[in-house]
Amino acid sequence: MLKMLKNKPLETQRVYQERTAHYLSYLPLPKTILEYPIIQDTVLGIFEFAPTEGRPFWTHLTSGMSETAQMTSSGNSVFIEIIFYSVENSTWVDRFLTNLASYPFENKECFSPRDTLPMERSLYEGSKLTSLLLLEPLLENPEISPMFIQHKQVDILWALPITEMERQFMITNGNEVADQWINKCVTLNNLPKLLDFNRDSLL
Repeated sequence: MLKMLKNKPLETQRVYQERTAHYLSYLPLPKTILEYPIIQDTVLGIFEFAPTEGRPFWTHLTSGMSETAQMTSSGNSVFIEIIFYSVENSTWVDRFLTNLASYPFENKECFSPRDTLPMERSLYEGSKLTSLLLLEPLLENPEISPMFIQHKQVDILWALPITEMERQFMITNGNEVADQWINKCVTLNNLPKLLDFNRDSLL
């Protein structure tokens, strides 16, 4: 149980416990669970899973972003958590995820698959990755998302850093062409390049 939840209502604590149980049904025990406050005094947990033989990268998964609904243009409620992969586990990842988890609420936007998001600055100093592509969690068991917590559907989206050239490609080409590029990139052979945040465009 996250320490910051101890003063929250029991119902809120149970929701976090259910999400944790769901995560651990598909992922190994996390190496670390960090916690940060975000919008409306919400507790954001960040589960950090260390690399394994079959997963040569760090996996970071939020828990708490879905406590607040994102609203679509048609007025529907959407609940989202974020998964993020990195070759190294650096402190900037936690800052990045807390900012990303707050973004849709602070900017009154709604995250959905195939969305692209320009960032104010590069991922970190020296990186050419200045945008994000939101995808389904393609590297995970398909049953990990959506999850149903207290009769609420919660979708997990993969936040993938990309170059501005790649973002423009996603915007200007149709879904079929964009999906072909995504499927080409998201393979075991290409993952080391895709998750190298010092990389150039893969186009």
